[in-house]
Amino acid sequence: MALLEKKLEDGVLNLILNRPEKRNALNKELMTLLEEALRDARKDPEVRVIVFKGNGKSFCSGADLGNLDEVRKDVIVLREHLSHYGNLLVELTNAGKPTISAVHGHALAGGCGLAVTTDITFASESCKFGIPEITRGIWGMMITAPIIRLIGTKRALDLMYRGEFFSAAEAERIGLINYVVPDDRLYETVDEYAKKLATRSPLALAIGREGMYKARDMEYFKSMDYLHDLVVLLTASEDAHEGMQAFLEKRDPVWQGK
Repeated sequence: MALLEKKLEDGVLNLILNRPEKRNALNKELMTLLEEALRDARKDPEVRVIVFKGNGKSFCSGADLGNLDEVRKDVIVLREHLSHYGNLLVELTNAGKPTISAVHGHALAGGCGLAVTTDITFASESCKFGIPEITRGIWGMMITAPIIRLIGTKRALDLMYRGEFFSAAEAERIGLINYVVPDDRLYETVDEYAKKLATRSPLALAIGREGMYKARDMEYFKSMDYLHDLVVLLTASEDAHEGMQAFLEKRDPVWQGK
């Protein structure tokens, strides 16, 4: 059985975690497959949008702790073992294309980090999130980077100190996710959103997304200079010309991605 299912339709690549018997826990093999899939998708012009889903009862329960006792005896091996999750989050941020997660059941620890690191996060009403590492005597180190950028240090510390589960509604309220939808409409809603996004200019999506992430971490005036260069580059593109012509001619644009 494949640990990761890949389905491409109408420009939308669905990456489906497929370890339902383990609530889609992230082992080394699955994380490696996800990293490779993201790198391949970045280079594939047929892929316009990337969607993460999970088979079974949960989106993702976090890291697979099954063989941690074995690898923790050697710090070199442990460091390499724990590097895969951080690499995955970096690949996700550098995806070069819009990323979306459709979260159901549970999104815990590293699964929570995966869910909220995507550009857009949808969750079903009954979904539970959690960062319970503190209850295991550890800390959600790698997920700290995306989470403090989303909700700030104080809220992030509160979630990590308590280590308790919280609802999709609470996750939406504090800005950790974008949308809460009825359980029976989760995939339908995500698919509609993704397919609409796939009709946008791939060049505008790629440059706009890159500008957003890089400007976020820049000093304000430097970010303005950087964004000015990007808007000049984008406005001079063939896609921008096509988009303006299509608007004037009242027709759908035909994007070239350049």
